[in-house]
Amino acid sequence: MSELAPSRTETIDEPDLDIVAYIEVVWRRKWIFGGIVTLVLVGAFVRTMYFLPEMYGSAATILPLKAVDGGALGMLRQVGGAAGALAGLGLGGAGGDAERLVSVLRTRSLAESVARRHALFERLVRKDLNKLRRKGGATFGPTDMDRIPLELVAAHPAGLNADLLASPGAAVLELEDDAVRRAVGALPGWAGTLDALDAGAVRDAWYVITQNRLRGFRDGVGVDWDRKQSVIKVSVMFEGDPEMAAALANAYIEELRAYLRENTSTEARRNRVFIENRFREAETDLAAAEGDLEAFEQEHELVSLPEQTAYAVTRLGELEARLAAKQIERDVLAQAKVSPGSAPLAALEVEIRGIDGMLSEALRGRGSAVGTMALADLPTVKRELFELMRAKAVQETLFKLLAEQYEVAKIDEIREEVAFETLDLAMPATERASPRRKVDMVIGLAIGCVLAALCVAAVEMLASRRAAALAASHPGA
Repeated sequence: MSELAPSRTETIDEPDLDIVAYIEVVWRRKWIFGGIVTLVLVGAFVRTMYFLPEMYGSAATILPLKAVDGGALGMLRQVGGAAGALAGLGLGGAGGDAERLVSVLRTRSLAESVARRHALFERLVRKDLNKLRRKGGATFGPTDMDRIPLELVAAHPAGLNADLLASPGAAVLELEDDAVRRAVGALPGWAGTLDALDAGAVRDAWYVITQNRLRGFRDGVGVDWDRKQSVIKVSVMFEGDPEMAAALANAYIEELRAYLRENTSTEARRNRVFIENRFREAETDLAAAEGDLEAFEQEHELVSLPEQTAYAVTRLGELEARLAAKQIERDVLAQAKVSPGSAPLAALEVEIRGIDGMLSEALRGRGSAVGTMALADLPTVKRELFELMRAKAVQETLFKLLAEQYEVAKIDEIREEVAFETLDLAMPATERASPRRKVDMVIGLAIGCVLAALCVAAVEMLASRRAAALAASHPGA
């Protein structure tokens, strides 16, 4: 008998665990297995039906562009002399840079601009605010510190207005205490005294709520850069409203375009404005020079100067126009904050000094640039006519050069403003992105089966150990 006991114990410690035996175990414990699976499925159903918000997604696709020098711009930059020199200035900027676009799209400031454009903050606090309104009634006072910031966010979804002594979109933390009290006092439902209001606490809570809601909105925004196809996709997830999701995705594209227009093309715009101002001045000066010359000729009944003098006038005008063009070129480089010791500025200074020296010699009747006749050798009337004709020639040449460069500057500004092309606008989704209820139920079923199997295995193991212990304690049974 004592020899058979160890054999029986060994048989119990090493049960047969093949698949058929395990199925028999599951069937024997089917109530435990089915109960656990059902419990997990009910939990998954309740979670996906009542606790997960319905989210809708939309996406817009853009293609970053590269700047190229071609067409009219390329031809203008190949113009010789002062025109070509001015066209070679820093009037253009870098083209589309995908990394820069992605970085801008991911910034907090761009997300805040989109949110304020669509009064999104009011929608983001509406649920919490409605709960407080149902709980506290139509009125509130200084002690309702949890409600006051939400009321302020809902009342100013697009940013602060002039009544608060701040520009639209100004930071809440920049408000003075009196401005905060005025804002609270203007809220519908306010029924307290402003003197008892802690303006600092309200301002801080207002700011925190705004930033928290903005952070939640940004969590639903995705910016993906496909390096192979060289496209950027901006996707937005929004709760319960597919139209709003599409509108927000498209708003991101518009805000990106506005940002690039206001910031990226700053240098091109500055150069365009500078040349435009000089162009307008040259236009006015040319009209004045033509008027003075015409009046002088009518007064003295003059028709023209001798051929040699007329040639000198033309050449002097060209020299002065070249000098003015080089000076404008130097001014543009100075605006671009080019280092004073840089090679471009040094070369310009040499050219300016050379042209200025040629002009001085020409006015004294020396050199071969305009002939050998000195201005002082002319009679008084002809000398005055010479000066007027020279002034007109200078303004005509300078006006022509600046007109060309004004067109170049406008082209460069437009080229920099458009740094990307919209390939696909976002459209409202026809199906929700989440929760995926069927998928969630299948996942719940799988999890329930795994948990149930583990529980059945644990129960069977405990039962086997109890049987083994009982057999060991009663070897003769």
